[in-house]
Amino acid sequence: MQHIDPHRKYLLRRHLLRWAKEGPAYVPFIGDGDICVGGSKPGALPHERYPMPGLYNDRFIYGADLDPQRVVIARSRIPHGRIRVANCDVYPFADLQTGPIAVADFDAWNEPWPAFRSWFEHAEKAEQVVIFFTDAHRLGIMADGTHIRPDGSKVTIQSLTERRAVYYFYLSKHVWPWFEDYIRPYRVVDKSRYVRGMITYWGAAIRLENGATMARGKLSNFKGKKAAPFKSKGKKRSPGTAKPKSSPKK
Repeated sequence: MQHIDPHRKYLLRRHLLRWAKEGPAYVPFIGDGDICVGGSKPGALPHERYPMPGLYNDRFIYGADLDPQRVVIARSRIPHGRIRVANCDVYPFADLQTGPIAVADFDAWNEPWPAFRSWFEHAEKAEQVVIFFTDAHRLGIMADGTHIRPDGSKVTIQSLTERRAVYYFYLSKHVWPWFEDYIRPYRVVDKSRYVRGMITYWGAAIRLENGATMARGKLSNFKGKKAAPFKSKGKKRSPGTAKPKSSPKK
């Protein structure tokens, strides 16, 4: 089964894709390509059916999966793309000129971070990018205290009280601060999340600030200061518009 509660996955993406600019999508762990093109593969069993419309039908798709059979299915369903059999923990399209990628969807179930870090360091990215994650690390935290951080480091938390603290504040204290620092000079302009059981689903829209440019993951022409962390409070802004400098602090 590739998707549990697919409607919520769809709504999360629809909410943030309003920020997405033109450009290809990168979809590691692509499976049968359901999220990309919608519908279900031929002969899908009831529990395998994906009733939502496709989210990336209007984009060229660079996709990969470790399962050769699923890659065959994804290729048959996605004519507007390039799908490879590959270990997605290593960015598999570094040999291609993909153009600036505008959407990256790390629907990995348990471990999105090696794939994200490799993509972010080696891919050509648009000035504004929408990124999605599926992360099951909270399961390990509560099961035996294993905490695998987004940077790849690993610790074992012995105290049950400390486990609970990391578990309940996993995103706000242990993922989002690291993410906001890692993506500089990009800045988070919007984000959303939901939790199902111990699995966390979230996404963010990020934008380059202060005239910085990115080429093949390398930074050039950045003269600005560290971007302030994103705060969800306050009035909502339309996609593509910056917060007025005169806005009062709250």
